[in-house]
Amino acid sequence: SSHAPPHATAMTTVTIDRDALVVSILHACKHPSSSVCGLFVGSGPSNITRAVPLVHTLPQLALPLQPAIETSVAEIEAAAQQVVGMYCTDDISGIHACHWRTFLRLSDNFPSARLFLLEAEEMGKRAFPFTVYARSGEVQSKITDFDAKIADTDAVSLAISTLLKNGRVQRVVDYEDVLEGSDADWPLAVAEYLVE
Repeated sequence: SSHAPPHATAMTTVTIDRDALVVSILHACKHPSSSVCGLFVGSGPSNITRAVPLVHTLPQLALPLQPAIETSVAEIEAAAQQVVGMYCTDDISGIHACHWRTFLRLSDNFPSARLFLLEAEEMGKRAFPFTVYARSGEVQSKITDFDAKIADTDAVSLAISTLLKNGRVQRVVDYEDVLEGSDADWPLAVAEYLVE
């Protein structure tokens, strides 16, 4: 389904932790032919400290995304953190309709949340391979002047290439993997495999 054309909104600056960026990109690398989705979490709306991988198939085709979000949000709030946004990989035409609907429900509870669209063709080309959207009513509103502050972009690139080379990308576990029998301590296990 199509959405109204995105339009520009004001600039937003967000600081993103290296590990959060690495986890979100590796989640997409682990499932290159699927549509991954996860949450960005932080101490405030302009500070992303970690990524929580949720699913790697579209919600209408597999499990409902809502239980994954409810489980992770409860854990996030218990840790005095908040949802800064939702990340997902792109569809041929941009944001998949079911990801947008999920984001609308999420942003009802977290009004400052943003949708971070991970564009596969930009991975390896840009340090922050996301296009960022806010909601304007029910419509996608592209943030055209988004500024991501990454502490060490070289460390991000090195971590991603090392973990892919070593096959450690398989340690990125999402909610769907847990339902399929993984014994990992989701959502807390995702950062344990990262290189220093």
